[in-house]
Amino acid sequence: MKKQRALLIIKPDGVQRGIIGKIITRFETVGLKIIGLKFEMATSEKVVAHYPETEAWFKKVGERTLTNYQKKGLDARTVFKTNDAVSIGKIVKGWLVTYFQESPVFMAVVEGYDCIEIVRKLSGNTIPV
Repeated sequence: MKKQRALLIIKPDGVQRGIIGKIITRFETVGLKIIGLKFEMATSEKVVAHYPETEAWFKKVGERTLTNYQKKGLDARTVFKTNDAVSIGKIVKGWLVTYFQESPVFMAVVEGYDCIEIVRKLSGNTIPV
């Protein structure tokens, strides 16, 4: 076991819904310690830098988006004007940049043994920086 640190970012919807305390409690309950926290308005530059700019990432995001639309019986072409996964991934990244600037995000640094693995399990599907 190794003591590690991880960055948690609670997105604008979590801040707006007032569930920061519930989320932080989950991490504290499993033994992680909060060692730093702040609210911040995300800038376009920070959000763009947070997500990869690779063709592979855009393709993965686009394919996942296409799959989700198909599962819901929706035609992605009506929204995206294309079925190309890479193009859709780029559009989704643009949406993320806009979304993260809608209101403040909450950021916390947590520390603990095997912290990174624990955070990934509790946070779900994410792309670490």
